[in-house]
Amino acid sequence: MTIENDFIQTESDEVSVIFYDSPRPPKYFKVSRKFIKQSLIVIPSILFFIFIALLYLTLSEKIKSKSQTISVFQTPEMLKIKELESEVEELLKSQQTLSEKLSRVSSVGGQSQDELIFVRKPYGMKNLTDQKLISLDDLQFSFDKDKVSLKFQLLNQANKKVVGHIIVVLLSQNSISLYPKPNDQTFVDGYRFSSGEPFSVSRLRPTNVEFLNTFNNESIRFMVYLFNREGDLILSELTDNFNVGVKN
Repeated sequence: MTIENDFIQTESDEVSVIFYDSPRPPKYFKVSRKFIKQSLIVIPSILFFIFIALLYLTLSEKIKSKSQTISVFQTPEMLKIKELESEVEELLKSQQTLSEKLSRVSSVGGQSQDELIFVRKPYGMKNLTDQKLISLDDLQFSFDKDKVSLKFQLLNQANKKVVGHIIVVLLSQNSISLYPKPNDQTFVDGYRFSSGEPFSVSRLRPTNVEFLNTFNNESIRFMVYLFNREGDLILSELTDNFNVGVKN
């Protein structure tokens, strides 16, 4: 008995698929084995990545929605904490600015008269100190447990009345104070000459400036500035050292 070679099945790279749809004749398809293997790997991978992407988008929207809800429904305590944090940050900036300015005035005696300590230089200011329109006379220093005082006379040496503003800066080893007393923001940004105490002198004008006594057996000095109404500097004088004794 012989078997024809046509009836012997040999291994092929293709798979035959037959679809029966009675009473229609069957349909015959051939599919590559390689295509089937790739499909079994690629299609599930694509579906997996689509699932991950959709899951990520859904979670992102939920997290964003929750964060917005939390930011909208802030309690008064949370708002107060944020306000306090902002104030602390501003105080730290002010302290840093103050430290920088204190370091610049450590050698105040060597400054030129055009350099103003904690006083903002007026725009277009002229230095008229050489004209000696006014001088300081009869300086008297005193202190008690609450305050330190500097009294002096403004002596008019011009031939006309002089009108302007007085600013006095108290200098100690660790601090600086101004008269008249500025607010905190003015102290940081710079004192305007127009914020000084107004004066008008034809011959003599007694002046008394006072500061809180925060010192204990320290040496202090005073820088006295006089500006005319136009903002020109007419006097810049640094006093001698005065000793503030131990508080009782």
